[in-house]
Amino acid sequence: MARFVVDSNSLFFYGTVDSTIVVLDTRSDLNRFPTTFHEWKTVAIVTCPLNNRSSSSSSAAAAAAANPIGRKLYTELEIFGNVIEGANLRRLRAELFTSQLLVNREGYQVGYCNDDACKALALGSSLMLKINSMFEWWRYGVKPEVATAWKRYDVREDDEDVVDVEKLAMELEEKSKELKECGARMAEKEEIVDHYKRLLEESREVLRQKSKVVEEKERVIEEQRRLIEKKDGEIEELEVRLWEMS
Repeated sequence: MARFVVDSNSLFFYGTVDSTIVVLDTRSDLNRFPTTFHEWKTVAIVTCPLNNRSSSSSSAAAAAAANPIGRKLYTELEIFGNVIEGANLRRLRAELFTSQLLVNREGYQVGYCNDDACKALALGSSLMLKINSMFEWWRYGVKPEVATAWKRYDVREDDEDVVDVEKLAMELEEKSKELKECGARMAEKEEIVDHYKRLLEESREVLRQKSKVVEEKERVIEEQRRLIEKKDGEIEELEVRLWEMS
């Protein structure tokens, strides 16, 4: 079994209708401009034979048709030390062919642009742009080591960057943590405020009770004052009578 070892992040794979996976090497800077399919170089072809002989022979014939210049054919892929072969290799080929995407070992994806913007540029369906999502290599037992930081672009007249969803998600998570921490601090402060409110209400109640005591004492003092005035009047009357009798 011939095994192709994927040792570069510039290598991309795509699945063909002929039960093969073609390995391409990009010769353009994907971080700066969109690329066209003609700027890619084929470096290997991986065949995905089926189990039975007739299917295997037909797969071999298809691989030969897809390999007119007689490159060495491979039957296994090795990515980050993980070997993809047999049923997994056939499933990978089918997924790549169905999605019409090119994928590198890190999980970055490139797709064909078939919209009006490409037609306006007179590039047809050969224009290829980066996709803002990652390929799920884990489903094939591969744990990617992502070392390339891709800047992601979309087709726009003003060439503005597309919003980096992953970066926004990280920022949103950080903001969520900050909000939770602020919420916790606010809850603590609200508890402190509630405590002081309770103390204030208790103080007001004590003040109301003391005010009632003061009012009661003032009432008693007023009654005693009136009683003293009454006694003083009686004393004055007695003094007048005594003076008249003398």
